[in-house]
Amino acid sequence: MKTKLITLALVTLTFNYANSQGLLGKLKDATKPKEPAKVEKKAVQIPDKADDFKDEFGYSGKYFSLDTLWYEKDQFDQKRDMDYALSLKWKFIREENGNVVNKLERWYGEQLMDAGYRFNLDEKSLEKNNIVIFKQDYGSNGNFFLVMLEKDVFGLAKVDYYKNVIIEYINSYAKDPAKLAAYDKETGAAKLQQILNKNKEGEIKVLRDKWMKNETYTKMIGKIGFIDQYSKVAYNRNDITEKPDVFMSSVELGKQSIFYRAYYKTPGSVLCSGCELNTTYEIDGIKVSRVEQRKKSSKWSQNIKQKFVDDNFFTAAPTIVSFQENIADYAFLYCLYQNKDKFKEGKTFKMKVTISTNQEGVDKDVLAEGTLTLVYKDANKAGVDKMIKWIEDLLNE
Repeated sequence: MKTKLITLALVTLTFNYANSQGLLGKLKDATKPKEPAKVEKKAVQIPDKADDFKDEFGYSGKYFSLDTLWYEKDQFDQKRDMDYALSLKWKFIREENGNVVNKLERWYGEQLMDAGYRFNLDEKSLEKNNIVIFKQDYGSNGNFFLVMLEKDVFGLAKVDYYKNVIIEYINSYAKDPAKLAAYDKETGAAKLQQILNKNKEGEIKVLRDKWMKNETYTKMIGKIGFIDQYSKVAYNRNDITEKPDVFMSSVELGKQSIFYRAYYKTPGSVLCSGCELNTTYEIDGIKVSRVEQRKKSSKWSQNIKQKFVDDNFFTAAPTIVSFQENIADYAFLYCLYQNKDKFKEGKTFKMKVTISTNQEGVDKDVLAEGTLTLVYKDANKAGVDKMIKWIEDLLNE
């Protein structure tokens, strides 16, 4: 009987303790400050800037956007706020403080965009080709072009300035929102690239007219001239001072260095924007393409540097082989190496050199061609052996 009473007392004590702890917990929770209820933030369309901008050229005004414009602290910040706009106000400023500035301001609601990186009118494109382009140099982040696709419609794209090609098409803008249906990003990009190409053609025509007055250029169009000293031509891309008779038709292999200058009817960038520039060597039926060879392995890529088309009508004086500097084009060396067993006293070889545009590994447009006779003589064997050793060292790596 005594044992049962003790057990009952312990059970009662435990129950009371649990109840007291539960009550204390409830009191403690009751005294905690309540957290405010979470309110889901909804997207809010911001109103347009109150000002109505106008200018004599018609660039200013309200432009509707193809994409919804979410608020961003800068053009490259991916963190977005919930504010958005469907249009922007543009203000073209012709003059400021008595000076012609030709700049464009864009307003997101009451906030001025492009701080520190204004869009400026490309006056040369307008004057020479009647093409409206506003350019924004964003430093290391690239160049942005606002290009008029048709009246009151613009396309915005990130552009490789040197290759004259679109890297990324960003958006389309129009004063009439109905016109945006005709300029989705794919269509807008195609139209904008077409305009860039047309603009480049206009610039090229002016330069072509200039060079067509040069006697050497007119005689060498589409041809490659070979020289044994680069100083025999103007060693830059800005002038042609040499005469056609400076070029050689044959060379003693291993004795003389070989350089060349190529003259193009049309610059490679106009024919194939953004393409590679390829050089192919052919000796006695054996061809070696720079583009193909550099893709064979990492060691070939390191020794045959990639080249791209540019806006020039002629080259500087690239090296085929220079004994003074101990350098050579390894595509040429490899072509020579595959013919080494044919070298005999007095034997001659016709080497054809072709320069072309190359798109994704396929040669497209031939820019210039030339043929040079290589003469082998035992007296120059040391020079030939040096070239063979250069390429063998690469092959044996």
